[in-house]
Amino acid sequence: MELPVNVACIQSPRGRAKQLNAGARLATRDFIWFLHADSRLTSGVLPAVQQFIAKAGRDLGYFQLKFANDGPKSVSLNAWAANVRSRLLGLPFGDQGFIMHHVVFDQVQGFDENISLGEDLDFVVRLQASHVHLQELPAALITSARRYQQYGWLMTSIRHVFLTWQLTRQARQRLSFDR
Repeated sequence: MELPVNVACIQSPRGRAKQLNAGARLATRDFIWFLHADSRLTSGVLPAVQQFIAKAGRDLGYFQLKFANDGPKSVSLNAWAANVRSRLLGLPFGDQGFIMHHVVFDQVQGFDENISLGEDLDFVVRLQASHVHLQELPAALITSARRYQQYGWLMTSIRHVFLTWQLTRQARQRLSFDR
């Protein structure tokens, strides 16, 4: 299966939001697909991308999350919780791979470069406020579970839950100040 893609290596200032925006500015196709460097594609990803592109309107597509076998076995619970969070709360993270039409990206003016942590959550909250539909695609991305090694599964999980709550609350507060 082949997708019409162009790959370019660019340099940009430090900061994930700045790097993502720099890549988006250079994109020459109608659709932008943001993937983390440690993401691995499962067999269903490319067909799901093709289907999404064929019928997407003002949607943000994201994938189900799975973790690689490079961390504790308990991370499968985290993947399950991340997928439930994405479906029920509409809060997918960047490691679930965002794909959208350039118009959708431009509608919210890209990622906020003033945010050093949680730029993906802020982006999703702003898309929700702009009435962009979030669509889970029928495939999974595999991401590294190595972040659970340093501080252990439990402490990392607790930290992620707290940060998700805090960053989402901050993103919604920024939205209310901007109006």
